[in-house]
Amino acid sequence: MKIIGRKKEWEKFYNTQITIRKKIKKNKGSLKFKKRYIENSQIAGQVFCERQVELKHILGEVETEQLTTGREVHGEASKDSKRVSQQERWEKIFTSVYLWVSESLFFADYKDVQFVFKPDRVLFERGVPKLLVEYKFSKYYNREPFKSQEIQLLSEGLFLNELGFNIDSLFYTIIIAPLKIEKNIKLLPEIPGYVYKKIMNNKRGFPTSFNDINGTNINAYVYQFELDIAKKNVDWALRYWKEEREAELTKNINKCRSCNYISGCERKNIISNQG
Repeated sequence: MKIIGRKKEWEKFYNTQITIRKKIKKNKGSLKFKKRYIENSQIAGQVFCERQVELKHILGEVETEQLTTGREVHGEASKDSKRVSQQERWEKIFTSVYLWVSESLFFADYKDVQFVFKPDRVLFERGVPKLLVEYKFSKYYNREPFKSQEIQLLSEGLFLNELGFNIDSLFYTIIIAPLKIEKNIKLLPEIPGYVYKKIMNNKRGFPTSFNDINGTNINAYVYQFELDIAKKNVDWALRYWKEEREAELTKNINKCRSCNYISGCERKNIISNQG
């Protein structure tokens, strides 16, 4: 593999990560629930239903089949990845022509708040992020992604931008697979590479999708990154954590019917009466 000499650049990014982690350790917990930082997944949850995110903090998270499957399959999808130190990872990001980074933590500052995010996968070419990947497992595998699933990847792109990466050519893909994925689980690590090749040859414009990949009922939806939309959503989410506003309930009451936290929600009686 050809090596690109960009030592000083990777050192700068690596040192930024160390600095942000130190900030988090020193932070007194000034955000809601005395949080010292915000996990990127919280933002996606807020878009789905912010009140649900709040109740998870108050009542504790409920284990679901979707969560269990997600953890198991994410582990399977990344088990063949080579484990390296943080320092080596940052060096490789900037010295490798082509590098997939899987399940790795990144730390970012945005508007004086620290964020932590862990993309399922992200492709770097010569230190430039090209494709963010998120795996989702659902019984609704044959439908387009929810807005909240897009927001998670959009915010990851925003944080990469805040770290100083060039995001001009960044795409993101949501790969949706059935909950019962056992027989096709070994195919999952190969799909991001397949999708990226398709992106490079795509003449139809974006967003686009690649459906029923290799006859597996796995679908990939691809979008171009849009910085303005990412900022708008993260700014909205941040006002909640800074306690500048109360939690908002989802406008789609159908979500409430299957919510595991409805017993603690003010919509409990409405759902009960309708049932």
